[in-house]
Amino acid sequence: MVEGVIDSDRAQVRREQAGVERVVPHHRVRQQVVAVQETRQADREPQQPPRETSEEPRLLVHRPELVAASLPDPTRQPRHARLERFVPGELQLDRRQRRIVPEPLLRRERQEHPPALVDPTVAHETVQPGTLVQRLRASPQEQMEQRRLRPLRPRRVPLLQPRQRARQVEVRLVVHDALVPPAHQVRHERPHRRHVAQQDPVRPLEQRHRRIHIAVRPPCQGRRPSRGWTSRGPAAGSAGDPDRRGCATHPRRGILPAAPRRRGPGRCAMAEKSMIVIGGGLAGLATGCYARMNGWRVRIFERHTVPGGVCTAWKRGPYTIDGCIHWLMGIKPGGSMHRIYRELGLAEEDRFLTLTRYVRTLDEPSGAAVDFTWDLERLAEDLHRVAPADRGPIGEFLEAVRVGRGFPMEMLKPRDLLGPLETAATLWRMRNGLQLLLRFRMPVREYARRFQSPVLRRMLESLFLPELPTSFLFLALGQLADGQLGLFRGGSQAFSDRVAARFRALGGELILGAPVRKIVVERDRAVGVRLEDGSEHRADEVVSAADGRATLFDMLGGRHVPPALRERYERWPLFRPIVLASFGVAEPFDGLPHAQHLHLARPIPHPGGFAESLHFRVMNYDPALAPPGHSVVQALFESDWDAWEKLRGQGEAYTEAKRRVAEELLDRLAPHLPGLRDRLRMTDVATPYTFWRYTRNHRGAFEGWLPTPEAVRAGMPRRLPGLDGFQMVGQWVDPGGGIPPALAGGRHLVLRLCRDEGHPFVATVP
Repeated sequence: MVEGVIDSDRAQVRREQAGVERVVPHHRVRQQVVAVQETRQADREPQQPPRETSEEPRLLVHRPELVAASLPDPTRQPRHARLERFVPGELQLDRRQRRIVPEPLLRRERQEHPPALVDPTVAHETVQPGTLVQRLRASPQEQMEQRRLRPLRPRRVPLLQPRQRARQVEVRLVVHDALVPPAHQVRHERPHRRHVAQQDPVRPLEQRHRRIHIAVRPPCQGRRPSRGWTSRGPAAGSAGDPDRRGCATHPRRGILPAAPRRRGPGRCAMAEKSMIVIGGGLAGLATGCYARMNGWRVRIFERHTVPGGVCTAWKRGPYTIDGCIHWLMGIKPGGSMHRIYRELGLAEEDRFLTLTRYVRTLDEPSGAAVDFTWDLERLAEDLHRVAPADRGPIGEFLEAVRVGRGFPMEMLKPRDLLGPLETAATLWRMRNGLQLLLRFRMPVREYARRFQSPVLRRMLESLFLPELPTSFLFLALGQLADGQLGLFRGGSQAFSDRVAARFRALGGELILGAPVRKIVVERDRAVGVRLEDGSEHRADEVVSAADGRATLFDMLGGRHVPPALRERYERWPLFRPIVLASFGVAEPFDGLPHAQHLHLARPIPHPGGFAESLHFRVMNYDPALAPPGHSVVQALFESDWDAWEKLRGQGEAYTEAKRRVAEELLDRLAPHLPGLRDRLRMTDVATPYTFWRYTRNHRGAFEGWLPTPEAVRAGMPRRLPGLDGFQMVGQWVDPGGGIPPALAGGRHLVLRLCRDEGHPFVATVP
């Protein structure tokens, strides 16, 4: 049986003394549920006859889950009474299913179905389905008399064996004092201590804590336990009790019917809703995975023939050209990013390769070299050797890296979903890193001016983008020193394929080769998409993980875009596009660092300008990328979009420009990679136009917005004003891009959806 407890305040007592009726609000309810069981007492022992009293008490039921006592005087009836048929299945009725019967119908139903009379002195009474029950109100004097005759703490009824009785509900009246909401709507809180200690001159001490104990045994009808409940013992969903199969047992609440079964793999109540995701990159795939975990029906439309978006790779003969991952953050178990990797099926122990060196920087004019490794002592020696006059700034640099070493990367929840306690705990864990973020907010180029050595200034600017906040530099090097930076075995396409496989395993539908032309909007709500082949697909929620400009100004036609957002798209800088040249070489180049950065003595000419620095990788760390005894060498530099776009329309001139760039790069790399030209087996050049053609990122910006301090501080809106059912996710709403923000962004989007729907968020691990 279910027993509820209510503590009321003085105002309620005064209202009752004055004859004013008031339903106790939910937030004042203190409920303690001890059991829900049906008894066989009625079969084993004959019922005791009711006590003979001068006045016949009457039990009148207002709602199936509510028991009320009233006076025997039938003339004291309210003008409008509430009547309901007592049906067991309505024990968990929604508010919208209740009805108020007008007075004419009330009189007619009274004649046909007189109110049920139940003696509260009898241990057990059974109310048959269809019985008409009525709620009346007692006078204040009679209510006070009833309280005086009742004990303060009535003895609870012992649990008895369940009885398999179909379509019947057992109601036991223990004490009545006020109206209570349904059990599943009551907040479970302990009474505040001041309610016990405070003296009340209006009512006696024994009336200070009025209690209601109601016992109702509803049929469970085969429902499964909801979140937070356990099935234990034969009384909780055992095979011998078909009426209670799947019910839940709680150590304090007893046995209660659980939440209805949901569709899909998740438990969130959004099971019957559908979602369309535009773009099968990592952000779109992660959104689809977490949406499937929470019960959404998800379809992802990707224009390319392979998933992954920018996180991709392609084959040239026996060589795999990796076009994305240079390093991953948070690969060690225990961190929030590693948990996201696990949830998306990426965190197998043999999949990550831990990096011990971030990059080796070479300054060709001076011949100086520095290895930025996880060994901070060795790093200090290299820096002091290159710039002995900068001991003070170098010490400050190393101390900032040590602070960033223990910085927790909180990626599980967005800041707007953190509660007060979670916010306080997060800020406490990040207290040292927050000082770092606030102290080094300036761009890297501005921070580098603190050093006297021009060589060291150029090296620091080449580690990351010069426009990036300096705190990012320290956090990344701190992650390296902590063993949190790594690579994924198999390359970028293998990384994307595993997330896509996780999405398909969860029941999602990934449609490749299906470019979206338009987002269908009806009555200021996104209701679906129209593909380039003319077919339309409808859904309750439309999420765009595609290019931001194409989404807002092409698929939506520029509508619902506020002026402030238009201004950002016109003014904010983008990641500069790159030229990526890959060479297959019949040489493993053992012993060389996997990544090196050159500050060139002579700039490299290319369409649109000159490149003063060059980054190259020797991909000999993964046998999946090249045959045994071979390796792939990649060289990349920043270039200009307009020049390459113009050349693309000139046919042969575009191909000739790519050939000249490859030859120039081979000449520059030959002194650092002996035998490169002699053992060359394959050449491939990807231009900014190549990245746009396969990913449709605006102007070939492979990571979207440049993470300037303004962009990081202001951010981008994920929803549009006046347009419901639409959201954006990915690098075009998270300035800076990158793989961890893309994966976490999909998780955050579904977290917000669950919050808006009022249901718990679910994340599972395969």
